[in-house]
Amino acid sequence: MRIVAFLAHKGGAGKTTFLLHLAALCAQGGLRVLVADADPQRNASFHSLEIGALRGQSEGALRRALRDGADLDPTPFVMRSPHFGFDILPGDTSLLEVLPRLEAAWSRGDAQAMLQMRRLLLRLHRSYDLAFLDLAPGPSALAKAGLIAADGFVTPFGMSMASLDGLRASKDWILHWEPHWRKTLGARPRGGVRARFLGGLANRVSVDSQAHRTLIEGAGRLTRSMARELDDHLPGASYILGAAPDFGPRTLAAQIAKRPIFAEVAPESRDIFVRAARRLLDNLSEERGFAAA
Repeated sequence: MRIVAFLAHKGGAGKTTFLLHLAALCAQGGLRVLVADADPQRNASFHSLEIGALRGQSEGALRRALRDGADLDPTPFVMRSPHFGFDILPGDTSLLEVLPRLEAAWSRGDAQAMLQMRRLLLRLHRSYDLAFLDLAPGPSALAKAGLIAADGFVTPFGMSMASLDGLRASKDWILHWEPHWRKTLGARPRGGVRARFLGGLANRVSVDSQAHRTLIEGAGRLTRSMARELDDHLPGASYILGAAPDFGPRTLAAQIAKRPIFAEVAPESRDIFVRAARRLLDNLSEERGFAAA
């Protein structure tokens, strides 16, 4: 099973929308797909599960594993998304309560605590080909645990200079903490100790806007530079994985229906997400081995 994390420096970049639609297409293409919702807002869970599916859920698998360090079997917690076609490990608003524990574990160099999310997901590795991991926006120990858990990560961004600054901020944040993590593991100077950068996903793009086309060109240069600075560059790889338009109120209609946007309200969008999924899988196929497994 390969694990792909979706990371955004701030909310509103389309992180969860891209994740759900790429996961749905991979599932429709015959892959066994799991979505793991590690965002305390749990939008991935709300948008892909029927109303009431989460009612009565007191605690999720991720919170239990991260809080207690338990060798937990997550299988009983997995649910099926009826319209997206993947399985999901639902989110949990109380994940916020484990943040102080993770921050303390990070500070004291507790590698076992930081690896707990990866261990939990890998307990399902025989059941799935691909796992999509939805991380909370912003830098935190929870996001670090997610990037340590994953094999690769993608970063959605919007059509503004602030969003491009968010890409740079994510890159600088990783460069800041990765040496500490490498030292904690006693890892070699080069080699994978966290998810490799797979590319960016552009959101709310207007092909008729010269300003947007200019931003996409700049984002292409920036994402290639990010891959090089993170020592993740693949020769010939495209680091703009896809670009989705602004679907306006149709996005809300799809969310209310608990269905992919290409299922009913915007069928023309299917090709957009198909191309993004293919590029994502192409880049992921070149992934190096995980050094701390």
